Amino acid sequence: MSSDPTPACPTSHTFSQPLFILLTTFLLILILSTIYFLLQITQKLLKIRSDPRNKLVTKEQSKQKNTFDRGVGSERTDVEFGSRELVELKERAFNQVPARRLSISFSFRKQADEKEYEWEIHWKEIHLEEKVGEGSFGEVFRGSWLGTTVAVKTMRNASSNALKMDKFLGEIALTSTLHHPNIVLFYGACVEVPNVCLVMEYLAINLYDLLHTRAKSQIHFFVLHRFACDVARGMKYLHRRAKVIQRDLKSRNIMVDNNFNAKICDFGLSRYMKLDQTMTFCGTPYWTAPEIIRQEAYTEKADVYSYGIVLWELITAQEPYSGMESMEVAYAAAERGLRPTIPTVCPEGYAELMQRCWSDDPADRPDFTEVLEILFVMKKSFENLMTPAMMATHRRKSIQDLGVQYQ
Repeated sequence: MSSDPTPACPTSHTFSQPLFILLTTFLLILILSTIYFLLQITQKLLKIRSDPRNKLVTKEQSKQKNTFDRGVGSERTDVEFGSRELVELKERAFNQVPARRLSISFSFRKQADEKEYEWEIHWKEIHLEEKVGEGSFGEVFRGSWLGTTVAVKTMRNASSNALKMDKFLGEIALTSTLHHPNIVLFYGACVEVPNVCLVMEYLAINLYDLLHTRAKSQIHFFVLHRFACDVARGMKYLHRRAKVIQRDLKSRNIMVDNNFNAKICDFGLSRYMKLDQTMTFCGTPYWTAPEIIRQEAYTEKADVYSYGIVLWELITAQEPYSGMESMEVAYAAAERGLRPTIPTVCPEGYAELMQRCWSDDPADRPDFTEVLEILFVMKKSFENLMTPAMMATHRRKSIQDLGVQYQ
């Protein structure tokens, strides 16, 4: 019987051919992938270069344009940035980009009288009259613009203080986007250094003066309740629609018009909402939420705390924490739970609402949607106690007693 033939051993040539094909295929795929990747990068670079918003203007190129230098600092730069959309201006302002880059967006003009934004106002159109206020930022004047009486908020040392310029331009960018009946009307702004200013609706009376120096007991409760509703409506708009935290809500920053409509003003400390926002202490201690004083993360509920203090002012017509120093109040409110004393005679519902608003835990504070719902229920209960004629008479008498025009 013959034995089975021994199988032949595979030669090296048998393995080398499939291996060669595999390596060749792999290298071909790698080359094609690399070419595709390079093409994608090239397309993106060409797209970026073709976008006019991303073009840089050098000194040599800027000589061909009819422009002027309005930077904040004294030193010049070799590269100037072109114009940006208003939304980019706002983002840079609130991300604390240096004032020089922010202000450069205002520096390009084809002609001296050309306006880049609809809200820009030329300084020559503004006429200052009486000074009505001042602060660390500058001064506020009553003035006129195109025949309209306006409030003009000027900036002191606009050409030399980069940090203040950042903040002021940020306030302009923010205020120009706000449109609500309970927000002081923004007319425009002048960005011609050194005459940088904000032009707003002129209202002669703020709530603080009305409560603490002019009226005291003369204002009828229905008018006070209307103030509370107006401020809550304005704050609801800021939080829900504009996504803005006011951060300095107080009676001095609430203006009152001739028809006793309350309007929120002064957004110099305001910021767009961000989660877990933290910052150094700002605002006025008497109205400032404890989490801001403690430099903790905070949300829009910080404004609700301030609103609770304003409610207390409306009910008592007194100054909060009278006789205490501001830093003493800040420490006591943040660390020891100090709050204004609620009067024994207080309209039903107000005491509970104030206490909820100034709760130490922001989560326990209502938002302004809920605040308005509570105020509406209280208003209906008040109205049930008086006839419409009685309410109209009381409201008219309250306004006339204060020497304010009634319409």
